[in-house]
Amino acid sequence: MPSPEEVVRQFCAVVSKREPDLVRPLLADGIVYHNIGMAPTAGIDDVLDNLAGQWAMFSGTYEFEIHNLAVDGDRVLTERTDTVGAEGTDPFPYPVMGIFVIDNGKIAAWRDYFDSAITTKAKTQDITQLLPSL
Repeated sequence: MPSPEEVVRQFCAVVSKREPDLVRPLLADGIVYHNIGMAPTAGIDDVLDNLAGQWAMFSGTYEFEIHNLAVDGDRVLTERTDTVGAEGTDPFPYPVMGIFVIDNGKIAAWRDYFDSAITTKAKTQDITQLLPSL
């Protein structure tokens, strides 16, 4: 069975491929995904539908880059840049902190924390000044 770190690293690598068949084996049936500030999504099919909606919205770019990762038992913390963008637009880098809870080699819970106002802030500032130096 893969370690919690291996599961999360694999998930972050395959999510940008936008193929549910690659993501599904990494998710527990009862997974709860919560993008903090939005309503949580529960159940593997609903989480995959949520991801499909994100992939459609960000049709040009959807990539997770892990900068730092910490493991405490079955919990994995990630400091990431999630770069997203619609087709024909410049990709936008969001700094994200995420926590994944792994149960029997699958993601049982996933919460992401980010500054939802960063898009507005970026319109008035150089985006590179808003991102942490990683």
